[in-house]
Amino acid sequence: MPVTCAQAEQRCTFLCREMSHHAVMKTKELTPKQILSVRCPTCGAATGEVCELNSGAPRTEPHRDRRLSAADAVEMKLSKRSLISPRPAVAVPDTLAIPN
Repeated sequence: MPVTCAQAEQRCTFLCREMSHHAVMKTKELTPKQILSVRCPTCGAATGEVCELNSGAPRTEPHRDRRLSAADAVEMKLSKRSLISPRPAVAVPDTLAIPN
């Protein structure tokens, strides 16, 4: 059965909502140290520095894009770590071997 434009648009809207919800959930789990470990793409604050308002005063919270960048960086670091040190192989007991 062919998919109509309305059905495709509904699916896309649902997926976009789900993906944005996932991004928000990821960023809430980050520590302030993890967020400050990346440069802010919005205001240009260097790593380790707090974000700034347009007036130059410090912001009370980091910009949304910085939190998302930090979440991506942490996720990338974790995925690289799992590639470098894979899980140890599990030994198969001899009792499962098929006798000749």
